[in-house]
Amino acid sequence: MKLIRILKELRLKYCLSHSYVRVCRNSQLTIGKGCLVKHCNIRVGDKSKLIIKDNARLENVSIYIENGTFHIGASSWLSGKRYDKSQYIINNGDVTINHHSKSMVKRLWVRFGGKVGIGCYTNINAGTEIRSDEAVHIGDFCQISYNVRIWDTNTHCLYSSAKRREIAKKYWPYYGFETERPKTSPITIGNDCWIGEDASILKGSIIGDEVTVGYRTTVAGKYIPPQNTVVLVIDYKIIQR
Repeated sequence: MKLIRILKELRLKYCLSHSYVRVCRNSQLTIGKGCLVKHCNIRVGDKSKLIIKDNARLENVSIYIENGTFHIGASSWLSGKRYDKSQYIINNGDVTINHHSKSMVKRLWVRFGGKVGIGCYTNINAGTEIRSDEAVHIGDFCQISYNVRIWDTNTHCLYSSAKRREIAKKYWPYYGFETERPKTSPITIGNDCWIGEDASILKGSIIGDEVTVGYRTTVAGKYIPPQNTVVLVIDYKIIQR
């Protein structure tokens, strides 16, 4: 009866904003005062929690949680495009977005007990992808540009050809299926950082406070001290005709 009451309340609360919300019986959905949920698809699966604090705003996002938790801080804003929704996939893990942050990620994907923490007053622009199979921490007052990749994982295990063929046959037509966690190493991005467009922050990277990462620069397993700028070295040769 409690589940039926919750589902009725959700349907009445969000039917005019064209959202689909489904909550499993042994899971939790908490929505604070003054929140907006518009054109969203939300599924809170088995043993999961979705907690949305006061005055948060969700528009054109898809949220799927299975055996995980997702905390969205007060006055934060998650948005995507109407026909290309911003995706948050938590399949065994935890995500926290602190208050007054804005996220327009293309996809945030957590697996294998991974943890993602995003600070307050941080802005993440469209096209960016965050993947965590271990831990990603992004500080406060950061600016993350378009199409940035932040991955603490290789995303796939390097199996033998025989093993990969076995998996491909077993899970066809779903390619790339993983049965165990790939190689990972945590990522830390400090406070007041600026990550340029098309940059990549890969596993094991530690970026200090007030660091600027230039356009299309890749940081892989490196430590960048505070108050520095790191850029891609471009070299070319001019050949006279």
